[in-house]
Amino acid sequence: MPAVTLTKGRRKLIADYKSKNPDISVASISSKFGATPSQVNYAINMGKRGRITKKSTKKVRNIEANLLKNKKGVNEIFADQIHYSIAQLAAHKNYEPIDRINMLEKIARAQKIQNEYEMQVHLKGIDWKIYCETVRRFKPDANEKEIIKIFNELKELCRINSVD
Repeated sequence: MPAVTLTKGRRKLIADYKSKNPDISVASISSKFGATPSQVNYAINMGKRGRITKKSTKKVRNIEANLLKNKKGVNEIFADQIHYSIAQLAAHKNYEPIDRINMLEKIARAQKIQNEYEMQVHLKGIDWKIYCETVRRFKPDANEKEIIKIFNELKELCRINSVD
């Protein structure tokens, strides 16, 4: 049987099929999909590493249209993407450990960037680094969320006191 060239979509089908049916041999998968055993092994290994992705420009356009339609802020979009990344990582248990660690490091960096952006938005007109250091001088274990909470409480107190 002549081997066909496997597209990314076909390799993804093979990898998904093998992950759902782990007891099936490579030879039976190769006969089912009309590929050589080496192509099947390659597809399975790439699927395990999470390196098979199918590009879809239509999907990207739909995402862009939804973002424009919802008119979300940068911070909300960033938070959604972080949650999506964490969910994807939790859903795919077959990543190599080193790949999972690299992804977690990237997600942690993204969360730190998001927290810094959120603080800058909350502390408009104030040098937020000075404010953060002032709060941390009195409460050394304060994280970004706590600092924002303290800031919002103080802002509310100032608003109430200025009305009286």
